[in-house]
Amino acid sequence: MLRSAGLWRALLHRSRSDWPVVLAAGLLLLCATVLLAAGAVYGDVVALGGLRRAILEAPPASRVVVVGSNAARADVVGIDDTVTRETREVLGSGSGETALVIRSGGYLRAGFDEDDPGGLTRLGAYRGIENHAALTAGRWPAEGKTPLEAAVSEGAATTLAIEPGARLSMTSRDDPSQTVEVVIVGIWRPDRTDPYWISSVLELDGVEKRGPFTTSGPIVVAQADLVDRIPARELDLEWRAIPSVEGLRADGLNTLRTDLETLDDRLRDDRLPGRSLRVSSELPGILASVDRATLVSRSGVLLLTVQFAILAAYAILLVAGMLIERRRVEAALLRSRGASTLHLTAMALGEAILLAIPAAFIAPWVAVGVV
Repeated sequence: MLRSAGLWRALLHRSRSDWPVVLAAGLLLLCATVLLAAGAVYGDVVALGGLRRAILEAPPASRVVVVGSNAARADVVGIDDTVTRETREVLGSGSGETALVIRSGGYLRAGFDEDDPGGLTRLGAYRGIENHAALTAGRWPAEGKTPLEAAVSEGAATTLAIEPGARLSMTSRDDPSQTVEVVIVGIWRPDRTDPYWISSVLELDGVEKRGPFTTSGPIVVAQADLVDRIPARELDLEWRAIPSVEGLRADGLNTLRTDLETLDDRLRDDRLPGRSLRVSSELPGILASVDRATLVSRSGVLLLTVQFAILAAYAILLVAGMLIERRRVEAALLRSRGASTLHLTAMALGEAILLAIPAAFIAPWVAVGVV
């Protein structure tokens, strides 16, 4: 009993006298753990930063997956549901947007002869346009109005010399008996750096010249009006899948690139009505280039992290050796008072847990702050 009481008094005395040493060892362990965690976090940050910068520095049109087709009006909804679902699955957890652009055939504005190549315009519906363009006058068109409400870009408004309230009467080139009248209710300005517009000259500038033909527009109307109310044998459909740069992850590049490369096959397997779909994108090539650069940068960071690990392990072993030497006399004293190897091992294990748990919890947060 006396030996036990003496042992506990010795342990208590040791715990009071050694707290500065234990605190110093804890700080050293925390610094070493922060060093290792910072190396790992830094590698991920470098890879992710390089990925996002490479994507953002690519031309806007290169960052979009474009799926094109032609379809009868009755097939538009069914095809859109399938293509939108497939592209969203390809974009995956990183999210993004799949915009649908529907365009009519060519129309001749009133006052132009059908042989005049300078009077062409096109009607279009753009899903999500309000998130990619800013109104400079008026408002966005509402569906179901008579005459049809429409909006034009600043470039088109200048070319056509129109403003909100103006009316346009147009005749279909495919069927001269079909006419459409619209009233302009808004003028918008596109963001030229936005990949949504895929660097389209007509959409950005409001006018496009191809050979002898000059097309103005597009005259943007509500999707329901374009599909249901404007007579047309077929409509041009174009889906623009835009991955979210903020949602991209370096570890998911291979999966995303593979999914993009096989999107054409997946759409073909869906047996969609109408004509075949055309998939085009430069994004897989960009992702492959970024993946190689990421591997190189991570290898360099990994080498540096290994060096840090060796340095941290050496520092921990050095301090551990110093503590063992310092406590050699105390260990002998504890043994003389009845402490067994199990007692000393349990006490050392308790101190180790006391130091390791706070270091493991705090180090990742400190590492993130440091990086």
